[in-house]
Amino acid sequence: MKRSDPVPLLLASLILWGCESGTSTGPEPVTFEPAQPSGEGFAALYAPPPYDVVPYPNDIYNPVAAGAGSTLSVPVRITSPLAAAVNTLDGFSTVASITAPFNAPIDVSSLVPFNPLAPTGSENVFVLDATRGIPLVPGAHYTVGVSNATGSNDSLLEITPLRPLQPKTTYLFVLTSGIDSSHGAAASPDQAFGAVRNAHLAGLDSVPGAPELDPLFPAIAPLIDAATGLLGIPGDAIVVAWSATTQSVSEVLEAVQASAMAMPHQVAPMGITTAHLGLGLPGAANLHAGWIQVPYYGDPNDVLGSFWLNSDFVPPTAANPHPLPRGGLMRIPVFAATPNFAPLGGWPVVVFQHGVTSNRTSMIAIADAFASQGFAMVAIDLPPHGVTDTGSSFYQGAGSPFGDNERHFNLDNVGALGSLEPDGEVDNGWQIFNVGNPLNARDHGRQAVSDLFHLIRTIPVMDLDGGGVPDFDSDRIHFVGVSLGAIF
Repeated sequence: MKRSDPVPLLLASLILWGCESGTSTGPEPVTFEPAQPSGEGFAALYAPPPYDVVPYPNDIYNPVAAGAGSTLSVPVRITSPLAAAVNTLDGFSTVASITAPFNAPIDVSSLVPFNPLAPTGSENVFVLDATRGIPLVPGAHYTVGVSNATGSNDSLLEITPLRPLQPKTTYLFVLTSGIDSSHGAAASPDQAFGAVRNAHLAGLDSVPGAPELDPLFPAIAPLIDAATGLLGIPGDAIVVAWSATTQSVSEVLEAVQASAMAMPHQVAPMGITTAHLGLGLPGAANLHAGWIQVPYYGDPNDVLGSFWLNSDFVPPTAANPHPLPRGGLMRIPVFAATPNFAPLGGWPVVVFQHGVTSNRTSMIAIADAFASQGFAMVAIDLPPHGVTDTGSSFYQGAGSPFGDNERHFNLDNVGALGSLEPDGEVDNGWQIFNVGNPLNARDHGRQAVSDLFHLIRTIPVMDLDGGGVPDFDSDRIHFVGVSLGAIF
């Protein structure tokens, strides 16, 4: 397939202009029966709603891209049982694979992605950052192959990002007839896509005799225009084209960070060093315990079922990124370790975050090492973690002088060997991986980050010894995490 030099400028504006809708509901769904593929029997499948055999992710399920909604509208049958969670997002994943179905096995050796650094003229897979008008580079930004998913039978073309895609960005994907089947047949468009493509290339705004295809024009026409007018791809070579707009990523936590402040707290010396713990430690670190209040954005009465909501009582997105602290201000335990001697200007401090099913006291293992170098440490628990041993001197449950502050919520859902059944023992954090409720699992992680934001804003005013002067050097706050704690 011959093609002219790419001219990706204005690509984003052309696609987005073509996706605008004059109504708040977007195009009406197509109601025709899926037709048999045209061409020589090897086709890129395209049967849109209500049949939903199309490349995915796909902006035909994204009212946000058309300015007609605030979240995705993916049919349940496509991503079930996770569709309810997906449809709270304002765009598609920045890391998930992109797939395009064909009706027969694909010859993977025939796939030639367009490389803007070394174009050959024989390309048949094009991936572009349409928002910025920049073609992506295969081998650097993505790979192209055939999916090995169960039941795909080598007929599912798969584009896999090698690095996260940009958030809030529209990507254009174009496949052409240079793709072959495993039997050597050249790819052709599905009948619906081909009919709309040909009508649009002929200057028509509908397919003669097929009014049921009219709703496809707003989705397909601007993609054809971008591929032909800006990339120089011959129109009759395009077998399928689609766009996908990625979700916002950082706005919610940025909003939380912007509102974070020094919080009420109480932390006091325990009167012991690490040498008093019976662990054979040298005692270079003095130990302190207490609590800090943090906003809790989940529902403490539904720890495993709730997720963050904004003032519209829907999960926050870039349109309204501010979560409601439905749990109010919640006290959580604080554990600190300081060197035996205090410097002028306060100790530099290391914030410590433990891993899954551990707790704040795992900081003890490295407290002496940091104290010997002049560093204090401060730790809090991930949600929903905490100390579960009621006999521990670090336990802050009922009867503790600090109050009932442990944030494991006394959950008992997991057995000793990982079975999903109560065993009479309070769990420590297994539920952070709530695979049955991905929004809940995500927001446990967000809560962990929010807690750290507020802790870090509070450290500069912490007075451990009651001397009336903050004890930490606010210009030297560092972070150490273990396992999952390092990710957060």
